[in-house]
Amino acid sequence: MVGFSFTLRQVEVFEKLRACASFRLAAEELGVSQAAVSNHLKSLEDQLGVTLFAREPGKRPALTAQGAAFARDLQPFLGAAAILNGHRRRQEEIEAYRFKVYVGLSLLENFVRPKLDHFLRDHPEIDLEFLAEAPDPDTLRKIFEDRFDFALLHLMRAEAHDDATRVLARCRSGVFAHRSILPPHDGPLSAEQVGRLPFLLPPAGTGQEKRMVDAPHRVRIRPSEIAHRTQFFDVLSALVEQGVGAGLLGETFIRPEMRGEVELVGPFEPWRIVLRRSPRLRGKAASAVERFLIDSVMADGRYPAIEEPAPAAQVQRVNIPGCTVIARSARSAATK
Repeated sequence: MVGFSFTLRQVEVFEKLRACASFRLAAEELGVSQAAVSNHLKSLEDQLGVTLFAREPGKRPALTAQGAAFARDLQPFLGAAAILNGHRRRQEEIEAYRFKVYVGLSLLENFVRPKLDHFLRDHPEIDLEFLAEAPDPDTLRKIFEDRFDFALLHLMRAEAHDDATRVLARCRSGVFAHRSILPPHDGPLSAEQVGRLPFLLPPAGTGQEKRMVDAPHRVRIRPSEIAHRTQFFDVLSALVEQGVGAGLLGETFIRPEMRGEVELVGPFEPWRIVLRRSPRLRGKAASAVERFLIDSVMADGRYPAIEEPAPAAQVQRVNIPGCTVIARSARSAATK
C-alpha cells in the first residue's frame, strides 16, 4: 500500500487556504488559530519537499507552480475521499483540541512563549489560548473553580492550592534591590535599612498591594517611601533591575543576566511554582500540553529552582473566599 506524505488535516488546511487566499479567513472557517494553519501548511511543505504557497508581507498567499500542480492533482483525491466518507456510520471525533491555559506573565514571556513554536509545529492538532496576568485572589478563585484547563504560576506562602495541583519546585523570594541603591554593607541589611529603601508596590487599595505590604510586615520590614506603583510584575521587576526601587518578587522575575547585580536584601518564604491540570482532562493531547508546560520551565537551566518538593506528608483544609481547597506542604504525585 502506498504511504502518504501528508495527513488529511493538512490537506484540508491546504484546500481551505487555497480557496480563501487568507490565513485569517482560513483559520476562522476551520475554527483554529492562524498559527495552527501556518504550522499545518509548513509541515505539509516539509513532508512534500516543495513550497506550495508564496508568502510575502502585505500580500495574500499565492500558489506556486508546485502548489498549483498539487491542487490540480488533489481534486480527484478529494472527490474519492468524499465518496468514502459517505460510508461512515456516525460522526467522527474532530481531530482538533483547544485548551485554555493560565500562565504567570514572567513564565509565559521567559520560558513558555520562546518554545511555543516548536510545540505547535509538532502538535498541529492542538490550539492553546493563553491568559497571562498577575494572579490576584479573583484569578486564583477562577483557577480552583476549574475555569482553565491548565494553570502554571507561582504561589506565595499564604496562597493555598487544591488537590489537582502539583508543586514543581520552589524559588527564592523576598525584597530584591539593585546594588546601586543599597547602603554600604558587609553583611545582611537590617529590617530597618531595607524599610528605608524606595519601594515599588501595586496600585493602592488592591488585593495585590495588601499582600505586598503584609509580607514585609511579617518580617518587620516597613516601607517608608513609595517610589512607584504598577500592577504589572514585569514592569516592577524591570524597575528593580534599573535601580529605581526595591520590590517584593520571586527570583524568577529577575533576568538571569541581572541576578549578579540585583540582591535579595529581605528573604521570605520561597515561592512555589505549581501546575494545575483540570481533573476532567483525559487523553494524549492533554498530556502533551502538560508535559510541554512542565518542560518549558523545569528543563530550562535558567529557572532558579532551589529544590524539588518532597513527597506530600501533611494535608490540611484551607478556606479561600468562594471555595474550600486542600493545601499540601509539597506534592510529587504523578499526573492523572
